[in-house]
Amino acid sequence: MARVKFSVKTTSNPANIYVRFYHSRDFDLNCKTGFLINPKSWSNKQQRVKTTSANAFDQIINPKLNDLKETIVTQYNITYNSGKKIDKTWLQTVVSHFNKQPLREEDNPKYYFVPYFENFIEESKNKINPKTNKKIDSKTISKYQTTLIRVADFEKFTNTRL
Repeated sequence: MARVKFSVKTTSNPANIYVRFYHSRDFDLNCKTGFLINPKSWSNKQQRVKTTSANAFDQIINPKLNDLKETIVTQYNITYNSGKKIDKTWLQTVVSHFNKQPLREEDNPKYYFVPYFENFIEESKNKINPKTNKKIDSKTISKYQTTLIRVADFEKFTNTRL
């Protein structure tokens, strides 16, 4: 049976609320929900924000956590029945959609330098240099491509995305 549990993993304020989605030995996934809370206001036993008169977050976050739980289970059923892979990226995507946040896709030029620079090079081939009123020189384009190769090699070497 698949389960969804919420937790706070730190005592520093503010702390992220994490969601854990697991199903026997098939998978055990964790990710941030995007909600921040004072850990003193959190109940790990109930997996909810404590309901106190001084705490206004319980009326905001607790219903959202219930909705997120339902969304995760619903999306799991849809994804599992379509034969797609259930992994950490899937869970992060579901949470991002729930929070109406943009996805940080692998080749999205809005988030990563290499795809952005590839688009820049393609656009530069048709651009006109404002100082000379001529197309950008092919040697300049080749310098851009050399820089792109070096940046891509650096990403591979450091195993990070810029």
